[in-house]
Amino acid sequence: MTAGKTSVDRRCRSDTGRPARGSTCLPPTTSLTLCPPPQLAIPVQATPWTPEQVIAMAPDAGSVSAGRKLADGRKWSGLGRNEVVAWGEIAGSGAKPYLTAIDLADPAFKCSCPSRKFPCKHGLALALLLADGQLTAGDPPTWVEEWIASRQERKERQAAKAATPATPPDAATAARQAAERGKRATTRNNRVVAGLEELRRWLEDLLRQGLSSPALTAGYGHFDRMAARLVDQQAPTLARRVRALGARLGSGTGDAAALTEIAQLALTLEGFSRREQLPEAVQAELESQIGFTHSSAEVLAGPPLRDCWQVLGSADDEEDRLQLRRTWLWGEDSRQTLLLLDFAVGQQPLPPRLAAGSRFDADLCLYPGLPPQRALIGTRHGVLEEAQLPACGDSVLAHHHAHAMALAANPWLSRYPVLLGAVFPVQEGGEWYLTDATGRWPLASEPSPWELYARSGGEPLALFGEWDGDSFRPLTLFPRQGGPGQPLLGEIP
Repeated sequence: MTAGKTSVDRRCRSDTGRPARGSTCLPPTTSLTLCPPPQLAIPVQATPWTPEQVIAMAPDAGSVSAGRKLADGRKWSGLGRNEVVAWGEIAGSGAKPYLTAIDLADPAFKCSCPSRKFPCKHGLALALLLADGQLTAGDPPTWVEEWIASRQERKERQAAKAATPATPPDAATAARQAAERGKRATTRNNRVVAGLEELRRWLEDLLRQGLSSPALTAGYGHFDRMAARLVDQQAPTLARRVRALGARLGSGTGDAAALTEIAQLALTLEGFSRREQLPEAVQAELESQIGFTHSSAEVLAGPPLRDCWQVLGSADDEEDRLQLRRTWLWGEDSRQTLLLLDFAVGQQPLPPRLAAGSRFDADLCLYPGLPPQRALIGTRHGVLEEAQLPACGDSVLAHHHAHAMALAANPWLSRYPVLLGAVFPVQEGGEWYLTDATGRWPLASEPSPWELYARSGGEPLALFGEWDGDSFRPLTLFPRQGGPGQPLLGEIP
């Protein structure tokens, strides 16, 4: 890919080849800081990912191991790439080879194998070959061109549909539809209010009995029943939090965390009862804490925020049968830190992970609420590229103050994105901490603190991760001498 020929380059760089104005620091409101090198040069035919970033896209450790075994050019035929797609063929269990391709813009993977994982081992192997520079430039075969063309046509149809105003209904139909929407909204609001009042009484009984009551610590039934009633009353997010409260109390070691959760629930109840007196952003945040949702179409219909977005890191969690992935982005011009959320139920796969340490030019549309806001990716204006900004984050003490201010602005903030500039992992009394000259933070158990200790080699680390008020969960290691970040996924070697 030739520098200066894509919209990513025009967006992310000035005409002189230096970083665009305003792309030097993360916003004061998030206390995340990235310091640029003197010149941000993107080489010709730049490799979009590093091997570490490819591994970060893997659905599980088994896929990584299998993909590495297949990342041997001698096992493939018809390998090639251009600016937007990579492709290859590899022998499988059948008579015909598996056809594998990667759309570098999204990114998206295609493979004719029967695997239900995304990306599959063949997609990972092809991406590893790409990252290793083993794919030569060329013209894609017909099946690749057809796949890319079909994806482009689908994007154009979606864009055209979004740009085409809907035919307004006649006055009578519009009035009827408005009345129906109002009736549905009133019915749900009444159900939610009834559910919140029941939750209020339940919390009062909980505190009256005491957190050590045998009825509470004997099992999860007491909490599951309350959660089920909240689901019936259309407050699903509160239901998940009640189940999480039961898990904390059931462990026998989470009384402090349980009290914090109870306080958060009480704050939500009190805020919702006074929502008419609150600003719109706070009302929207309260509704999201209860379980009100916005459709993707509604969000994408809002004003887009175009920027060159750096992928700071991502984290996967599981709640009941729901898989959840959080991906943190930072805009080089807007200086905003935004959150992408992906969900999958049961055995459904999550979409491919955006590689930490990469960047892409795109429009993002924001959900209503308080910062850090959730967003959806709208239109992309270029392919995923490797970011070249070195990290020089702030101190532990500075982030203590920044987190306090963020929590004052958004008291429901559960995870705060943080970039620490020069910290050491240390073990004291059997506990692990990240420390610098200004203070220390407890380390989460994942990824393994021993992994951080080994990677440090006695030198300070620059780490991006999430601070929840109790411990810091590292997600990405940034080389202090410059270069792309490396994801920290404890379970994937």
